[in-house]
Amino acid sequence: MTAAILPEAGKKPYLLIDPVDKPKTRIQQALLDLYQGCVKQVFLQDSPQDRFRQFVLEKSMPPENEFPSRILLKTKAATFNHAQEFVIHDNIIWYRKRDENGSWSPLFFDGFEEGCWPVEIKADGANLMAVDDRDQIHYKKVLWECNKEDLEGNNKKWEDAKRAWNVAKLSFQIDNSTTPAYIAVDLAHVDNWKRIWFSLPGVSWISSLMGYRRLELPQERIGWTVSHRGSYFSYFVDGGGNPRSSEGGTTTLDILPASGTHMERKDPWSPPFANMSFPLPATSKTWFEALKSSESASNIMLIGYEHSEAPHGNSKKTLKVLTRLSDIDIDGWNPLKKYTYSAEDRDESKWVVSLEGWKEHPLSLQGNEEVTSLITIVQVGEGNDALELRVAGKNKEGIVGFFYKKIDQDQWNFYPYQINQEDLSPSLSLQETVNLPFFTPVKDYKATAKLLHFDVALKNFGSHSLTSEMVLTYDNERYRLFLHKTKNLKHFFGAKGFDHLLIIPDSYRSVPVIQELFHSSLAQYLSVYVTDSIVTIQGTGLNLNFLKEE
Repeated sequence: MTAAILPEAGKKPYLLIDPVDKPKTRIQQALLDLYQGCVKQVFLQDSPQDRFRQFVLEKSMPPENEFPSRILLKTKAATFNHAQEFVIHDNIIWYRKRDENGSWSPLFFDGFEEGCWPVEIKADGANLMAVDDRDQIHYKKVLWECNKEDLEGNNKKWEDAKRAWNVAKLSFQIDNSTTPAYIAVDLAHVDNWKRIWFSLPGVSWISSLMGYRRLELPQERIGWTVSHRGSYFSYFVDGGGNPRSSEGGTTTLDILPASGTHMERKDPWSPPFANMSFPLPATSKTWFEALKSSESASNIMLIGYEHSEAPHGNSKKTLKVLTRLSDIDIDGWNPLKKYTYSAEDRDESKWVVSLEGWKEHPLSLQGNEEVTSLITIVQVGEGNDALELRVAGKNKEGIVGFFYKKIDQDQWNFYPYQINQEDLSPSLSLQETVNLPFFTPVKDYKATAKLLHFDVALKNFGSHSLTSEMVLTYDNERYRLFLHKTKNLKHFFGAKGFDHLLIIPDSYRSVPVIQELFHSSLAQYLSVYVTDSIVTIQGTGLNLNFLKEE
């Protein structure tokens, strides 16, 4: 690992409109008008915001010397998005513009009137979330954002914006070619905290009727992460190679429970009791234990240990950094969207779900280099590869900082950076042997009967596998099909477990025996029943029992 270009080099440029700035161009004036339309009543005398301001003036001073001049790693008390930085200091959230070494300003916290305080904060894209001292989530938008091309002319995007912020008269014109492609209005000042978690238009009253208000996190947890795939990220490429716009945005909160073997997913448009949890990677030979997680633009980053079998009845732990592009929309779990598992499907309204899974980013330490579990993933532009990974540690000279790289690159680089001692966790070994027998809940199975003339095996199936393989074999013929777990509307309303889809790869579409077995269906739902020793799978053309392979 060597020193190289600075972190976030080539970061996508942006225009951030600050209400305290004097407008310089027509575009700034127009967006400032939009901003003032939603904040004009923030500081009414004796309002909660005014009492909070008085509280701040009496209690606290800005955290000028408590944090680095630029925040580059996300911790419990410090976070950032592409345009702003946020810290908790003396029970108060402070914020400032990013990239400018500006002064800190207090941010109104809606728990103030209830006697609760922020103890952790997370930011990504246009979102800021805080956990209070009662483990409740507080959630707000700190940016109104758009891409310049969406605002050209008097189009629907601009009309929606005017309606959203109650601006009656607003003129807009792109000033010149120097205006950045991405534009945001600073809403950190605004008291726009969400009063309830479940905010799906038209049906959010269901959650209120059942007594749900804010989302509560489990006390026993390793951590939690926040993601916003919005206008700054702009688009992602689906499993069929099709660019899909991020306009409108997708917000995700993922909880990493104490076990470190799965994640519990929450979406503001799904009720608190929705069951959208998913396992972390496991096979019949390995399983992954996450130590920490980070998230940005629907990309999860994990650092942890892969467990595998070692000689003499022991098990081995190998340190790994993993990432995965994942949210409810991308994974095919949104009951309001249409999906396909075939890249050859010509219905452009269907998103192609990828079965690619987790990507490993090997760590190659040299000499006395060390890494810790403090990690951060950052969106720096548009598309699947516009992300940067960071792992805190020390270089071979013992200097504290972090190793970093783009998500699509192999080479890690090092950047010296001040890290508070309480945030710098102990260094991690790359590999170690554990005096415990290896066990994984994921197994390989073999069918008790043939399917036509084929032997059938089920590879890497179990409670901790998201995608397994159904392998059909006869002489030199071998076909690898996918048994994939998915969620739908019933899970949105709290149903446990998963549904199972048998997915036929596109390359088998014209194979006669596959057509005979599955009637040209490239994806079909199956009924799967699991006992201690037998897995039964039933569906069109299928009725098989599988036993564990020894």
